[in-house]
Amino acid sequence: MISTTFVSSTHLTATINIAPDATIDLYDVSVTNPDKKKGIGYLLFEVTQATAIVGTEIAYGASVAGDVTGRAGLPGVFYFSPSAGLDTLGSPGRGFDISADGRAIVGGTTITALADQPYIYTFDGTSWTYANLPKNPSAVTTRPFSVASDPVTGSPTLIGGAESLGSNGPNRNRRPILWVPNGGGWTKVDLASAGSDDFVEDVSATGIAVGTANGRAAVWAPNGAGGWNAPLLIAASGTYLNGVNSTGTVAVGVFGGGAAYWTNSGGVWSAAVGLPGGCSSAQAIDDLGRILMNGCPKGSRRVPGLIAPPYAPANLTLLGGMGDNSNTTVAEDISRSGGTIVGQSTVRNQPVGVYWHIP
Repeated sequence: MISTTFVSSTHLTATINIAPDATIDLYDVSVTNPDKKKGIGYLLFEVTQATAIVGTEIAYGASVAGDVTGRAGLPGVFYFSPSAGLDTLGSPGRGFDISADGRAIVGGTTITALADQPYIYTFDGTSWTYANLPKNPSAVTTRPFSVASDPVTGSPTLIGGAESLGSNGPNRNRRPILWVPNGGGWTKVDLASAGSDDFVEDVSATGIAVGTANGRAAVWAPNGAGGWNAPLLIAASGTYLNGVNSTGTVAVGVFGGGAAYWTNSGGVWSAAVGLPGGCSSAQAIDDLGRILMNGCPKGSRRVPGLIAPPYAPANLTLLGGMGDNSNTTVAEDISRSGGTIVGQSTVRNQPVGVYWHIP
């Protein structure tokens, strides 16, 4: 500890040094008065790698350079750069993903009505420009969840998401969709469904789309003729795919109630492989093979974790949050380069978007 400042009988400010190799964890806080009486606050101080993006509610996607998008309450979608700060772009809803070059954000309003609108923001080096993405006029909601990027330029090449039809809300009667580039704009492609609630969660630069179809982990692969095959269901009911790497060779998700991954060799997908650590789900994968997970046990809490290949317990790093042990922290995505993880934590019972920089 470097110094303490007495503010009042209930308020003491302390300045401390934290060692670079300090364990990411919650620690007790002990205060001793001049009369030698001592008080202890259990698990009140957290050593963490997370940084809050002040003024936001949740962060959903990150670029290679660490630019972030998500939701900032009203007006909604935001762009954040660690160097330039926060920019609320003016549209309601939320930014669900950002291209690898940080110059395109895909998002949508979150109005459960026919007014729901998917959109894309593009940056020309000076300002952001808004454009609507095509949608089914009768859709209740249309959401672009992810964007794939050119592996060389980082520019957007494919957008994946879902449309909700009927009157059962935004997360029912979904149909999987893609948007493909078309002469400076985008064309919506309706993918084949296998059930009543199918959706695309992530897309690869090679055109592989992953998600859920008929309650099962599903993959939509290009058919070589400009379209996509019917969904390939690669696991049993109650499984999900949440992410895929840029080459489309590894997908991650949930199998048997826990985090798992699948590998793709020439269009043949492996059986699910469970990941160590007792985490509840695998959320995303970067192009170094590191898998981002949620719900990893850490004492009495569940926290995000990152596991590197080979996938052994020794290669699992648990990520700290932003508050005490009653708060929750959830990771949403990892940049393709693996340098930035984004998500949401709670600070004084209020949600806030956060990011972690990982070597």
